[in-house]
Amino acid sequence: MQQTDDWSKTRIEMSAVGVAGGGATWWLVEVLPDLLSNDRLGLLISMSVLGVFLVTMAMMGPVRLGRAVLGGLGLSLGIALLTFWASFRFDSASAFFEGGHPAAAVLVLYLVGIPFLLVMLEHGRGAWKDYAALFQTAWTIIVRFLAAGLFTAIVWGVLFLSNALLELVHISVIEDVLDVDPVPFVISGGVFGLALAVAFEWRDYISPHLLLRLLRLLVPMVMPVLALFLLAVLSNGLENVVQFGSQTGLLTAVAIGGITLVTVSVDRDAAHQVRARVLRWSVRILAVLLLPLAGLAVWGIGVRVAEYGWTPERLLAALSVGMVVLYGGSYAVLVLFPGNWAARLRGVNIALALLSVGLAVLWLTPVLNAERIAARSQVARILSGQVRPDQAALWEFAHKWGGAGQQALADLRARPDYPNRAEILAWAAKAEQSDTRYQYSKRAPDPAGPEPAVQLARLVPLRPQGATLPPGAFSALPKWRVSRAIEACQRVFDDGRPGCVYLQMAFLPHLSEPQGVLLLRETDTRVRGYIYVLRDGRLERDALLADWTTGIGATLPADTIQKVLEGAFQTEPAQVNVLKIGERALFPDN
Repeated sequence: MQQTDDWSKTRIEMSAVGVAGGGATWWLVEVLPDLLSNDRLGLLISMSVLGVFLVTMAMMGPVRLGRAVLGGLGLSLGIALLTFWASFRFDSASAFFEGGHPAAAVLVLYLVGIPFLLVMLEHGRGAWKDYAALFQTAWTIIVRFLAAGLFTAIVWGVLFLSNALLELVHISVIEDVLDVDPVPFVISGGVFGLALAVAFEWRDYISPHLLLRLLRLLVPMVMPVLALFLLAVLSNGLENVVQFGSQTGLLTAVAIGGITLVTVSVDRDAAHQVRARVLRWSVRILAVLLLPLAGLAVWGIGVRVAEYGWTPERLLAALSVGMVVLYGGSYAVLVLFPGNWAARLRGVNIALALLSVGLAVLWLTPVLNAERIAARSQVARILSGQVRPDQAALWEFAHKWGGAGQQALADLRARPDYPNRAEILAWAAKAEQSDTRYQYSKRAPDPAGPEPAVQLARLVPLRPQGATLPPGAFSALPKWRVSRAIEACQRVFDDGRPGCVYLQMAFLPHLSEPQGVLLLRETDTRVRGYIYVLRDGRLERDALLADWTTGIGATLPADTIQKVLEGAFQTEPAQVNVLKIGERALFPDN
């Protein structure tokens, strides 16, 4: 056992810091809003105060209280000022944080910044290059906070049980004390600080070593799964990769998990890294597989941006994918070269960690103003006619993207001539009148009317051969749906055939009304299907065509329409009838 000689002093200090932090949290939540009308100033004060306590509690033990407080003050004040500056993109600080992505940047700054700051305070300014110290410090903080959080939860469980027991004999002293406003905050902070002190005293036993070794055992399980996935992608053909556009988040999460497993396997130094031959080779193979997985994530975000333009969320996803590519590419190259590949990986980890801090800082500056970049992208799509009025990001301009969004709306109103200008401005007015996205989406425009519906009926070929639709079948559809279908039909193939087809088939045999699927070539490479039901001579959209194996809306290759036109399809009964086109089984997703 390794304990400090003045362990009682450490416990008192850390408990006191926790009590002060809990009391400060209560004051910031319950009192400060009534004292300040400027929520932006409240944001600056809250982030500074909470940040000081967070960083101080993370660093106390390894460094003295005074140094921990000064270090916490410097880091938290810097992050708070950056966030305060970035909040001026919006009318209020609360609107700034509603998007979620500013919190991601703040989280990165704290998660990566605290270990670097602590090793420099503990070992000297040059210690930021000491990977062993950084690795041990980062994981130790995580384990100490997890242990302290668990103990705090246990204490509250004991308090609730004790209160319930005493209430059996009509004693309410615990409940009466807890009803005093700051008490729950103070108890939580004090208990958390005390638990951190005990975890530091018993650091030989409460260490990250057990957790790291358990995580290593996941490598031989994750590696073959990832290899099988990539082999399946390769064997199914690259034309099916288009479906990954909506799965970028999943691919990125798996890649981050793989990066974490490789990192914990090489550990802090050669003395602690994996030694078993099976584990070492599994780690190397996993490191190589991260690169093609990152490539799929790049493809996914690229498809989404090409089709829908930039949004703040896609920009954040692109930066995350970019970091994954750097990790995956570096790991793959380094493990393939002979020599001490594990040591090379450790050096890369330091460089990429610092890069992530730099990107997080830029995210909170005008250099990476996500809302401005997104607004410019979406305005460009509107002006070029790439997006239908109902699908333009007009509600986001009005309610989600702050000053950049408002400027985009003003720009659209000021420009005299661009495609669908009248409809765009009408939808913009509706966006400003709608407090929620749901309200906005429910404000449907007028029906298409006879002329566009007649044009669509002339353009859409029907299958199977001999299938018919009554006159005016498309006339009850919203104008934008008809316009979208006409655009798809006019996106003809090289042989002159239209980029659309209506296939009559009974997906749900128990329904008496005729049913069918309208396949539309929405881009040069992508086809989507929409299920319709014919009621009283008018088509009504019922569902989206989904993949039977995944349950996700099906994104199909362009030649799907050509196959249907040629009759290369069949129906198969399941719980509902399933449409088979090639190897794909499709069904309506409600």
